[in-house]
Amino acid sequence: MRLQGKTMQVAGGTDGIGAQLIRQLRDKGAMVIASGRSAERIAATRADGFEVIAADLSTAAGVDALVAELGDRRIDILVNNAGMGTDYDFRSGEVDLAGADFDATVALHPSMAEELVLMR
Repeated sequence: MRLQGKTMQVAGGTDGIGAQLIRQLRDKGAMVIASGRSAERIAATRADGFEVIAADLSTAAGVDALVAELGDRRIDILVNNAGMGTDYDFRSGEVDLAGADFDATVALHPSMAEELVLMR
């Protein structure tokens, strides 16, 4: 895939797989716009030279904030990598889904992709 000159938005680009992905994409010539929730991780990612939009994509308000910050910029490639990790050893027994923030862990707000596609 040719990424030179492409503008990419990487949701969850400030930590974990997303943080590694944005660096590789930039090395291949893409213009990367990351998004994330943690102020500390956002600051660290900006310090590495990335544009980062603060947005919690598990909420409609977070999706609206991302879309507003992107404005009328063309996004060639969207990577939905947002998520929330948990510190849990699955070998130790059953997962307590009632006690977990299951929706925030598993899914972005359902309107995210639609909002970004329809912003044109």
